[in-house]
Amino acid sequence: MSDRFRLDVALYIAHAACVGRKTTYGELSAKFGDLPNGWQSILTVIAGRLRKHSCPLLPVLVVAVDTGLPSEKTYHQFGLEGVAATRKEQQKCYDFDWSEFFFGRISKASGYAPWVSGWRRVSG
Repeated sequence: MSDRFRLDVALYIAHAACVGRKTTYGELSAKFGDLPNGWQSILTVIAGRLRKHSCPLLPVLVVAVDTGLPSEKTYHQFGLEGVAATRKEQQKCYDFDWSEFFFGRISKASGYAPWVSGWRRVSG
């Protein structure tokens, strides 16, 4: 399992959350390249890091095209079991202020302040 936090991937998924949409594993591969072992380990690291900061599990917005759901295998370790729990966590991701988290807290702490066009909160 990779222990590297991929900020670029986390920001991409956060942007999807801010505009109220999910993304697919295929979309990540098209944007960032195919990974030899798939996306599970990277998404698990992102979820774990965000959980340490009391954030929703952002990678639950990365879904399979055929089911519209993420891999359950990845999220069992964080206590998500079943479709209802997954959908509830997805809604938390939509409601969370990712722009403040990434561009406020993290940017100030790391000195990293990327510009991503289109960041905005989408109300209900």
